[in-house]
Amino acid sequence: MGKNKKRNWKHVDIKEIEDHLEDERLQERTGGLAAEKKDEQLFFVDKATDIVPAAGETVASRRASKRNKPLKCHSNLLPDPNIKPARVKNNVKTSQLKRLCTAKKLKLENGVLTATEKTAMVQRKAAKKETIVKRRTKNHVNRATYDLWGETPTSEGLESDEHYMRVTRKITVKAPNNLRVKPSGLPSVEVPHAGASYNPALDDYHNLIAKAADFEVVRNKKAMQVVRATDAMFPDKKDAPTETDYLQEMSGGLFEGQDDADSGEEAGPLSVNPPVRREDKKTITQRNKEKKQQEQTEKALKEKEKRMKHHEMIQIKGNKKKLAEMDVKKKQRADRKAELKERFKDKPKKLGRLQYEHTDIEVKLQDELPGNLRLLKPEGNLMEDRFKSLQRRNILEPRKRAKRLRKYQLKEFEKKSHRNVPE
Repeated sequence: MGKNKKRNWKHVDIKEIEDHLEDERLQERTGGLAAEKKDEQLFFVDKATDIVPAAGETVASRRASKRNKPLKCHSNLLPDPNIKPARVKNNVKTSQLKRLCTAKKLKLENGVLTATEKTAMVQRKAAKKETIVKRRTKNHVNRATYDLWGETPTSEGLESDEHYMRVTRKITVKAPNNLRVKPSGLPSVEVPHAGASYNPALDDYHNLIAKAADFEVVRNKKAMQVVRATDAMFPDKKDAPTETDYLQEMSGGLFEGQDDADSGEEAGPLSVNPPVRREDKKTITQRNKEKKQQEQTEKALKEKEKRMKHHEMIQIKGNKKKLAEMDVKKKQRADRKAELKERFKDKPKKLGRLQYEHTDIEVKLQDELPGNLRLLKPEGNLMEDRFKSLQRRNILEPRKRAKRLRKYQLKEFEKKSHRNVPE
């Protein structure tokens, strides 16, 4: 199998290529590729003799000193003493005392501590004590402070035990303010009307019939209100206006009085203001006099407003009377509000999106009244009655049954076995 296939690439050793490329990158970072440079750029001949031999120094000693001298490349790796350290150690040991100043040496030797060091020492002692206490109480088991098999302990001793109160659930829970307040004053189970009996009295039966009739009248009015606001506001098709009526209504008043306007144009030009003769024109003296009178009138009005404001400020008794009237009105509004609240306290509130709807009054007509209990048929539904009672007493919000809507319409498919059946 050929080695030039892609499946064999993972078996190829490319370490030499990577080393070569890495060497080229290093050369490019440090001045360029050595293969592309000339010899003059890579090497030079040092012919200068600037070294002056010291007194008593021989050639052999100079060579020996050069031989023992560290190389330049090794000296570049040593730290530069002229560069300041990036971080100074705080926890200085005795071996590093030589680097500190003399005053700090004396303080450390004599045991003189700064305020920060004293605070740190106190905190270390407290942390050590806390660690010891935690280690000792880590696996500590709580013990009973009374005899379990002896007499019944008093409640005074047990009330101090938080574990006992929590397990026995004797710790009082903070109850809400409206815990004992009923949401409605209506009874949970209402007594049915006396006229709903299987053998009612005549007056009770008539009262129930009248009540049911009034309920139906109110319901019909609400239903007809929608009709009056929609269908009844528009005429029938036979009484609907035509296009001719629309044009006549829109062009009403456009061509009336056109002859009078034409005759007026022939008589003379129209003017907003009546014509003024030269003899009736006002002089400069009259205009100045009117202007002066107008200024006096405005000045008098301003002075009157100023006097009225001053009069209002000093009228304390009048202000007290106004405040008393405001208090009376405020009290009347509060009384009215309390009266309305008391009047509608048993009315179902709007707890949700829907409004509470009363159920139909269960009533039997005269021909449906049974003669005895055996022929009596039940009216209504007990579950629905309980559900409506919870809504009427503001315990449940009014609801309606959720409709299950299909997200996609059902598709019909014809079976293959039915396609070829002749009709």
